[in-house]
Amino acid sequence: MAQNYGSKRIVVGAHYGLRDWLAQRITAA
Repeated sequence: MAQNYGSKRIVVGAHYGLRDWLAQRITAA
C-alpha cells in the first residue's frame, strides 16, 4: 500500500514537472 502511494506521488510530481517544462517551452518560443 505504501509502495503504491509512493509511485502515485511520483506520477503526480512528474505531471506537474511536465506542466512547468511545457510552460517554459511556450514562453521561450
